[in-house]
Amino acid sequence: MKLFAWVLVALHLIITILWIANSPALFSLAGIVAWLLLIAGGFVLYFKTNHMAVIVSSSFMVFLVLLTGLIEWTVSSMP
Repeated sequence: MKLFAWVLVALHLIITILWIANSPALFSLAGIVAWLLLIAGGFVLYFKTNHMAVIVSSSFMVFLVLLTGLIEWTVSSMP
């Protein structure tokens, strides 16, 4: 189970890198669905393993989703 936790953390790291690079692959419909599924999987895995790295990583992914929404809202409201 720890292997799954570290794989999930690695996938979260890849998403963070794609977010920083403003990758179109991450912001496509498939990318957003994968992003949200990995977040949900992270919280499920945390409740099964109580692995601290998983909850920190998943919480950071939620922060990135909220920040992305805030950025999109701010940019779309500009004249």
